[in-house]
Amino acid sequence: MHKRIVLRLSLLLCPRAFRDHYREQLTAEFEAGDWRAAAWDIAVTGALMRIEAIGRDVQTAGRSLFRAPLVTAVAVIAMGLAIAANVVVASLVEGFMLRPLPFSQPGQLLFAQETDLGRAMSYPDAQSLARAIGLYADLALAAPERVVFSTQGRPLLVDGATVSPNYFGLLGIRPVLGHFFSKATADTSQVVISYEFWRAHYAGGPGALGQLLRLGLHSYQIVGVAPPAFHDPTPYGFVERSYWHSINPHDPRSIATFNYNYNAIVRVRAGLSGRSLTGQIQASLATIVKRRVSVKERVCCVRVTPIADDLSGPIEPLLLLLYVFVSIVIAIAFVNVAALNIARNTTRAGDLTVRVALGASPARIASQLTIEAFLQALLGCAVGLVLACPLLRELSSLSLLAAYPAQTAALGMRPWLAVYASVLVLAATVSTGLLPGLGRSGRRIGESLQSVGRGGDGFQVRKTLARLVVVEIALATVLVAASTLIFHSAVAMTQVPLGFDPSNLYVATVRLPHDGSVTKTQMRTYVQRVIATLQSSLGMDNVAASVEVPLSCCSTVGVTMRPGAAPVTTLYNAVTPQYFNTLRIPILLGRTFRASDDAGAPCVAIVDETLAHEYYGTVDAVGRILTPDVFSTQRGCTVVGVVKSVPQAYGEAQAPMLYLPMAQAWGFLQFVFRMPEGARNASAEILRATLQAGPSLPEPRVISYDTLMEQQLAVPQISAAVFGILAFIALVLALSGIYALTAYSVARRTREFGIRSAVGASPVTIGRHVCGDAVARGGVGVLIGVVLASLFSIPLKTMLYGTSEDVPMLFLGVVFAMLTLTVFAALAPALRASHIEPAVALRHE
Repeated sequence: MHKRIVLRLSLLLCPRAFRDHYREQLTAEFEAGDWRAAAWDIAVTGALMRIEAIGRDVQTAGRSLFRAPLVTAVAVIAMGLAIAANVVVASLVEGFMLRPLPFSQPGQLLFAQETDLGRAMSYPDAQSLARAIGLYADLALAAPERVVFSTQGRPLLVDGATVSPNYFGLLGIRPVLGHFFSKATADTSQVVISYEFWRAHYAGGPGALGQLLRLGLHSYQIVGVAPPAFHDPTPYGFVERSYWHSINPHDPRSIATFNYNYNAIVRVRAGLSGRSLTGQIQASLATIVKRRVSVKERVCCVRVTPIADDLSGPIEPLLLLLYVFVSIVIAIAFVNVAALNIARNTTRAGDLTVRVALGASPARIASQLTIEAFLQALLGCAVGLVLACPLLRELSSLSLLAAYPAQTAALGMRPWLAVYASVLVLAATVSTGLLPGLGRSGRRIGESLQSVGRGGDGFQVRKTLARLVVVEIALATVLVAASTLIFHSAVAMTQVPLGFDPSNLYVATVRLPHDGSVTKTQMRTYVQRVIATLQSSLGMDNVAASVEVPLSCCSTVGVTMRPGAAPVTTLYNAVTPQYFNTLRIPILLGRTFRASDDAGAPCVAIVDETLAHEYYGTVDAVGRILTPDVFSTQRGCTVVGVVKSVPQAYGEAQAPMLYLPMAQAWGFLQFVFRMPEGARNASAEILRATLQAGPSLPEPRVISYDTLMEQQLAVPQISAAVFGILAFIALVLALSGIYALTAYSVARRTREFGIRSAVGASPVTIGRHVCGDAVARGGVGVLIGVVLASLFSIPLKTMLYGTSEDVPMLFLGVVFAMLTLTVFAALAPALRASHIEPAVALRHE
């Protein structure tokens, strides 16, 4: 019994004709001799025959494609562009959403936050939370700091962090040199340096261990080097650090209850699920915050999330949308190539009919057509990979992705992308070669193709092509509508009323150390010197300093608007008296700050009109008393003015803003100044002034406001450009499908149009008939596309700015544009049909 099974399996490897013709002879030889050797010989012979047949089919397919170079080129380019876009976006999706984070068991790591300041929590609250969740989770802390690092040249500011001793162990990070901190050996005089800092300042040598490193006011002993490209995970992305040292639990400033400067990371114990415990940990943290009496409550902002949800940030929805776009583009490309192949196969009716008449089996005809589609897809894949390689190399250096070093570290042509491209090739082969011919079998392949020229089966072919074109138009309409929304959102951002004048305006950002080496008095003196130098050297009155500037976002502060009321969170800025005049922000009521509003004077404040309307119900807020929590003690401030609201970030709703005098409050430091018309070398002048006023401070970063605005608009504008390009490719493919179908229909209906002309139909009537058919198909596709785009726009609108009310009009414009382009795509074939003479019909008889 088993011998017969082996025989049947061996015969299956042979071509069907060979198997049917020689079955009895092979069976007899199999039974008479060594059946194992006979089975092997049959299997080898059959495999070689099939390989030889496939080789002949490949040669025939290659010659067939070469005989139609235009169709082949269009198909290869269409698939190449679509595959390149898919490969690039798939690499980004894998890096941001599928690739494991560079930590041990990242699924068990959570971020815990209790404020909305971009920082996590205070040290006492973190200690309380660690005790509350100690049975099932551990907690580590890291707080950013910036200190002066003295070198042989000008002092450098370096960014580092003060961390809990278990920080690296909780993340599961191993050093490349030395050791990290531990609970048993934690020493506040020890420091771990980054791999990049080690290479830059110690030449990457082992001698760095044990050396003393002077950072700000303190010296530390180097005990370890972090691994290459290690960046601190924070709720607002990865942050590059140069060093880490242990938290000093005896430093009053570090452990103060009002110091919300710590990023808290929780690791759930092995065997437990981090996501399932987020609610329990969040409830514990909320309870701790509510118990605090001495510090204003921030229960509104208690938040516990898996680190994977925060580290990718807002780019994840954008990538998902982009992947949907490129998937639709490749679907359109496949449909387009399938239509091209169907139309091309109808022109080969004679050749395929002859092959059928000579005895070619249906399987052999289908194999021939499938191999042609496979070669097209393979060439398209090669073109796509050639285009994708340089794009992938450039992605990691793109400034928009600089905040995501862990996700972009391995971008490039990796082996799995080749597998992904192979899957696309298989999908292209099936969709463009195999599926279009599944409805034809046996001798009907040749017979139906032969009847196309006589109009017998031509209608069926045209109907199939029409359906494919409707699908193309529908998918293209979805992309055009979505890209229109994205473009409208980007334009709407640029048209937001600024509330200030950015012309000839410059900003110089001074990075201040956090170690207390520069006192508030010294910084006030520094600010006065810089302003005085610029005013005297350049004759500028428009020079000011501030904590924040418009469109660069944003510091927040808790404010009690009325005695006994609950505190609220507002935007916050500390400015010098000339700030509003320099930016040309209108004063609506009251006055601006004065030089007399110094540290010893009563606290005063200025609010914008948004804050006045939201909390006082009127723009007239002058004379009101409010209490911000930026001071170490409760201190009421009198509102002395109301100013015009200015946006703090593109695409964000206008939030209330509170201004305090820089002489009374403090924070980051930025100089803003307006250069006179025609003045040059603004950067050089501000650098000279700041270096002269503060030679021990690092030089500031100077940027024009035009450049700052361009940077803020870079993401929406680049997004609009990328999505617009993809929609344009889809539109071109869809319109080429309309043109090809109309041209094919005109060519197959030449006799019909000649007869129509002979019986009196005018050229305009014939042309209108042809365009009407195209518009009817296009209209069905556009209608389906608009319905799909309406459903698609529901989640899309949450990512966009200023589009809700304009969606119906935008979609109406898309419908009109798509129908107009459909008419233009069908115009040339329609003109050709309208000029067919009656004599042509006689020649086609």
